[in-house]
Amino acid sequence: VEEKIKQTHRKYLLQEQLKIIKKELGLEKEDKDAIEEKFRERLKELAVPKHVMDVIDEELNKLALLDNHSSEF
Repeated sequence: VEEKIKQTHRKYLLQEQLKIIKKELGLEKEDKDAIEEKFRERLKELAVPKHVMDVIDEELNKLALLDNHSSEF
């Protein structure tokens, strides 16, 4: 049982390290970053009223603060 736990823990650590390395190399973006970038690109093409853009910015900022594993994400 302990060996199984050690293997699972090691695999998790290696996956997290790989994720960090890929992000540093620019090969992978976090989900939040990709979502925000996609929305901002779409918004560039639209004529959005300032009061609406303020709300969108506020919501995107909230998204940036959320944990990827949060139920709200």
